[in-house]
Amino acid sequence: MRAEPDLTSLAGFSRDRLDFVHAALARFAILFCGYSKGPSMPSISIAKKHRLSHKKAKEVAEKVARDLQARFALGYAWNGDQIDFARPGVSGCMRVGKDRIELDVSLGFLLTQLKPTIEKEIHAQLDRLLIDKSAKT
Repeated sequence: MRAEPDLTSLAGFSRDRLDFVHAALARFAILFCGYSKGPSMPSISIAKKHRLSHKKAKEVAEKVARDLQARFALGYAWNGDQIDFARPGVSGCMRVGKDRIELDVSLGFLLTQLKPTIEKEIHAQLDRLLIDKSAKT
């Protein structure tokens, strides 16, 4: 049986370096989108109330961001109480407030057909994480 090559080592990049590049690309995409012509409407907007401390709510947001990064190679970066994220076809932000987490996502044309599935998954994951964390506090 032939082992698959590790493409990160072949390209000369470590996993940490790739994470840095993803985060840099996310920042660039957010800046670029911010200076684009015309208003951009989020395809998905979700707000969930919570009873967590601010620190625990940020931990939930971090967990969601890490999951998205692992599953979809989505780069993300914290900006105060907000996580900005992007990859080709998807960009958005998640804001952590005192009593709510808000998520705005813009989907590219190719992902528009998957909007209901993506929205359902986001609701389920946030509900599960916010309930799990609330039960532990």
